[in-house]
Amino acid sequence: MNSSLSSRQARPFPAQRVLARLLPLLARAAVAVIIIALLVPVVVVILLSFSAESFIQFPPKAWGFRQYAAITQSDVWIDAVLLSVKVAAPSAAIAVVVGTLAAFAITRTSMRGRSVIQALGLGSLIIPSSAYAVALYGVFEKLNLLGTFWGLVAIDSMLALPVVLLLVTAAIDQVPRQLELTAMSLGARRLRVGAEITLRLVAPSLVAATIFSFVLSFDESVFVIFLGGGLSTLPAAIYAAVTVGLDPVITAIASALMLATGLVLALGLIVRGKDR
Repeated sequence: MNSSLSSRQARPFPAQRVLARLLPLLARAAVAVIIIALLVPVVVVILLSFSAESFIQFPPKAWGFRQYAAITQSDVWIDAVLLSVKVAAPSAAIAVVVGTLAAFAITRTSMRGRSVIQALGLGSLIIPSSAYAVALYGVFEKLNLLGTFWGLVAIDSMLALPVVLLLVTAAIDQVPRQLELTAMSLGARRLRVGAEITLRLVAPSLVAATIFSFVLSFDESVFVIFLGGGLSTLPAAIYAAVTVGLDPVITAIASALMLATGLVLALGLIVRGKDR
């Protein structure tokens, strides 16, 4: 009698069985809806980039490469792309050098304030971009960095620093300390051990950090709008073009930018995976 009661209690009620079957289906449906909502605008923009019309119309009545040809014929867009590259390259280099040194200080030294250094390095991830830009406006004005090339390089370096710090710190933590201690016991100095052993082992993460920093700087627009003055990188030029009117050339620029960013990020993930 007791065994029959316990077996009945162990069996789920019909409503529970229905919920157990419906919840996974609802979760999958919600994920599918979110993915579709994210991909549909991307697909529409890519299709519009192959329109031969002089205005935005979906679906286009004529197809062609008119928008992509217009990019190569416009000095405004070419100058914006070149400026984005010129700013992103030194920004990524500075962020990687500073972030790597900070990562070594955090993971391989016993200095005081390591947690403070790490918290300060990750600060730009926590502070909203608009509030951060407004706070930096007064500082840049006193330093005469508003609307200057090196001002943009400085801010992009600070924005890319958390990415470098996270990637390189995680990579150094995976390097066995026994390798470094063995080399130092054989007479190698700490600097040589770090350069010839640790840095070689974390080299893929350094490459990935450089790629991610470059992409982050290249795609940054909020700080350029606030602090760039008359300088206009590609994202800032796109924003300015959208606010003035709907130029169909923007669809080609956005499509090319999404493709280039996706390829570079995929390369970074592949390189990062080799470090594991």
